[in-house]
Amino acid sequence: MTDTAQARSLSVRVVLTVGIGLVVPSLPAFLIGATAAQVRDDLGVSEVVLGAAVAVLYIAGAAAAPFTGILADRRGARTSIALGSMVSAGAMTGIALFAERWGGLMILMACAGVGIALVDPGLTRLVAGSVPAGRRGMVFGIKEASIPLATMVAGFAVPTIAVTVGWRWVFAVGLVPFAAVMLLLATAGPSPRDAAPAAAVGSGPQHSPGRTATLALALGAALASMAATGISVFLTDSAVSAGLSQSYGGFLLGVASVVGVVVRIASGMLADRRPEAATALMPWMLVAGSVTMLLGATGTAVLLEVGAVGAIAGGWGWTALFFLTLVRADPLRPGAVAGIGLSGLAIGNALGPIVFGALAQSVSYSAAWVLAAAAAASAAGAMYAGGRLLAVPSS
Repeated sequence: MTDTAQARSLSVRVVLTVGIGLVVPSLPAFLIGATAAQVRDDLGVSEVVLGAAVAVLYIAGAAAAPFTGILADRRGARTSIALGSMVSAGAMTGIALFAERWGGLMILMACAGVGIALVDPGLTRLVAGSVPAGRRGMVFGIKEASIPLATMVAGFAVPTIAVTVGWRWVFAVGLVPFAAVMLLLATAGPSPRDAAPAAAVGSGPQHSPGRTATLALALGAALASMAATGISVFLTDSAVSAGLSQSYGGFLLGVASVVGVVVRIASGMLADRRPEAATALMPWMLVAGSVTMLLGATGTAVLLEVGAVGAIAGGWGWTALFFLTLVRADPLRPGAVAGIGLSGLAIGNALGPIVFGALAQSVSYSAAWVLAAAAAASAAGAMYAGGRLLAVPSS
């Protein structure tokens, strides 16, 4: 094989790995959410307990991410991705076979959270070390599209598997992306950049982002992910509350996820052409998401459909730009800075199901959607502030 062919093969392998890498660790939360009604009946738990189970996943991820990010830089992307994928697949297998009480479900969801914390910084490290600077926005978009792809899989699994043979069988779908990721990693050739420090893999200013800017971006990520995760986890229940069927609620989640995939990739490609768009677009996407969430809060079936698409596409379509911004600002530590960003995301992901589930149970699903809209609007302000602070070089 010629050098050119080897480079092309490596590029395709990297894109494929990035494109499906987050599907496996993201599936547990969304599969539990998509089959919420059946899980509650089988295990005898409430909306709050089910939301807490999803929250435990993200709390574990938030706690582990700063350390696993450093691990990705020190040990290499391949090690981090492979280990995280195995942990996540093991957690899904455990949920399907052994989750009989809420305590066991909590433990297995925590293991799944550690899987996310390992895979995500590893994928960021892989992009930073293997993808040309002018294409990273697109590849980060592909990476982040893995998450709405996971929600799409979860949504379509409801009418095809959960309703027909039971909710436990839906976790078997995770074996397909797991096998694909492990095969891609096993057949990848050695890459010096995979293990070496990323001293020259970044683009943009060669300084670490200011602490205030990083905190502002992390706060925005926490608020935005709180809104979007709460809605996505309980979307099928929201649909049932609005008079729609559980199967249609799962289908709606799948359709909204397809739109989310397109938005994440398209926004990343735009950021490659116009680098300033990475920070400029995030606040406006969140504003659009906030408005559509308010439409979903009406409880009307048609407006709920619009709100679902807007919540996932606009209110959750900014994450590719988020990681691209962090890596451009701190190119020397792509795994570590991704771990910090992931902590912000995971904190919001942990709070979202708890707050949304509690408010839906005690007040109404409409009230939960209104709170999500307020969180998305606040996130837009935090993202705007963080972007402005990053525009000023640190001394």
